[in-house]
Amino acid sequence: MNQGRGWTRMVVLVALAAALGSCDGGAPPETPSAPQAVAPTPTPTPSPTPLPELASPTPSATPDACPVLNRWSSGIHNITFGNQPVQYALVGGAVVIDSTPLFEGRACNLEHDHCGGRHCEDPRGGEWTLLVGTSESEVRGEGYQFRIGPLKEGPHRWRVCPLRDAHDAEGVPLQTGQFACTEGVFTVLTSPPPAN
Repeated sequence: MNQGRGWTRMVVLVALAAALGSCDGGAPPETPSAPQAVAPTPTPTPSPTPLPELASPTPSATPDACPVLNRWSSGIHNITFGNQPVQYALVGGAVVIDSTPLFEGRACNLEHDHCGGRHCEDPRGGEWTLLVGTSESEVRGEGYQFRIGPLKEGPHRWRVCPLRDAHDAEGVPLQTGQFACTEGVFTVLTSPPPAN
């Protein structure tokens, strides 16, 4: 009889297990899962502060006026004889004097802009005079060069000054210094000096 009861208990347990396991239509019962570990939220990394943009230099406005024209520099540009360059001024040859007006001691032209982009040179050039010498002369280079020749024997002296009504390329009158003129000298020889 003990066997029958044991058998009966077993059947009841199996039936009970089958009944409990089939409540959800055959899916195994869910077992409570262990709490899942959640990764901590990372601390936000601050973005680097952008550097302020350096202001690009803005071009300066062109000045309203030119600096004082304090000196009209001049000097011998070349000496020729028979259309060939030579070292000495010879009878029959030529001398070309070149000049540059200086505004507070500096040039203000296309080659040397020291006046903030303003074209300060008078487009008519300077006033040229042959003070000493009987050679022919003519103004060239838009008023910035003076050619003396054909040369005659003896000393020669030139002078260049700003025009009395000097103005810049825009027609604005130029302020000129009291001693803006320059002079120069050379002597015309009949033949080259003997070599030493």
